[in-house]
Amino acid sequence: MKSLLDRLNDYSADPDFVYHFTTLELALRSIIPNSQLRFGRFQDMDDPYETEYLIEAIVVDGDNIKRHSNNQSLLNILRGNCRIKCFCEDTPYDPKAARDFTLNKGYAKTRMWSQYGDFHKGVCLVFSRKRLESALEADKMVSHHFPMQKVEYNDERFRNLKNVLGEKLIDAEEVKTYLLEHKDDLLFLKNEDYRDEDESRLCITDYDSESDCYINFGDALECCILGYKHDQLFDPVIEKLHKNTHVQFYNLNWWQGKPYLCWTDRIASESTI
Repeated sequence: MKSLLDRLNDYSADPDFVYHFTTLELALRSIIPNSQLRFGRFQDMDDPYETEYLIEAIVVDGDNIKRHSNNQSLLNILRGNCRIKCFCEDTPYDPKAARDFTLNKGYAKTRMWSQYGDFHKGVCLVFSRKRLESALEADKMVSHHFPMQKVEYNDERFRNLKNVLGEKLIDAEEVKTYLLEHKDDLLFLKNEDYRDEDESRLCITDYDSESDCYINFGDALECCILGYKHDQLFDPVIEKLHKNTHVQFYNLNWWQGKPYLCWTDRIASESTI
């Protein structure tokens, strides 16, 4: 059986690994010690293609402008209140490509480090997809959720979607069903500008609370990868967390533009895989 480090360094895509980038402080102070992930609301996503055109949506038909029906507004609310957590995956390795194979790994996506990993000062949390989904299924506050699904990046579908969403829904009772039946367009579709993220999402459509949504992920966290610019003043906290939680910590270093993983120095002597 391959070790965790061998799996992370393997050129082939690992179907069970999913990666979440965040700040170092949030990971060390909240996520890892509490074994919890916060699921945000869909209305707070960063892609305006997903959010803004559905807020107070209107239909423009030539010189005529009409507002959507009340049911359309309800659909906006239901969709906006869905709870979302975003991850990325390994990209399948193409031996004919000129790039180094390690750049296909989810933890080595430099854009993700820049955009979500605090410009390489943050962390990449590596989760087991299967155990993460099992933890979500066991949460009693979650009434309905979709299994993790890859996002499609398609601007043409967005243009068509705006016309579909402008149609009047026949009955208010159909709005929730409409959301579930059109999940691929309403919850798993993004602007093509984001396509290099290789994003996958966990989506909760019914959460039995209006408060923040925190999901206990149990043993789903495989390891924490530290960005190469992370503040070493946090090393004592990392050492303590490793001892208390047994979470493995790795440093992601770069040499001549190529990423490689190594043990975090302060805990290397006592770490085992």
